[in-house]
Amino acid sequence: MLKKFVSSLLVILVLVGCSSGGGSSSSKATAGDIAASLVKDLKLEEKVVSTEDRIIQGLMFFPEDSVEESALYLSNDKKADTVGVFKAKDAEKCKECIETYRETLKSQMQSYAPGETFKVDSAIIEEKNGFVIFVICDNLEDARKIVEKL
Repeated sequence: MLKKFVSSLLVILVLVGCSSGGGSSSSKATAGDIAASLVKDLKLEEKVVSTEDRIIQGLMFFPEDSVEESALYLSNDKKADTVGVFKAKDAEKCKECIETYRETLKSQMQSYAPGETFKVDSAIIEEKNGFVIFVICDNLEDARKIVEKL
């Protein structure tokens, strides 16, 4: 009986906590929200997959504690398609790390998929509303328009 009461109380507290925090957090987008929206708007759902935080750090080599939030979608078909959104404490350092990754990706694409190097060269790396946005895709014109609207 006591276990049921405690379980019920915990469920109620969790639900109340979620409902009270939901209103304030929904007005403020996260890196994951923005990245998912970009993937959807660019129609990349079938081409990219979400990446775990530990893999993001291994690819981007951000200095420790320099990125507060991150979301990265990478191609799942040996292409260069990439969507990354990073909330950085130091946007310039974040951009430098992304640029280093972009150069490494370009070298790999030159060897394995030369047709992708133009996309990598033309990558979008911009700071918008406290986030650093990184996009590589086929339709860079649309991507630039979408990023501008953020």
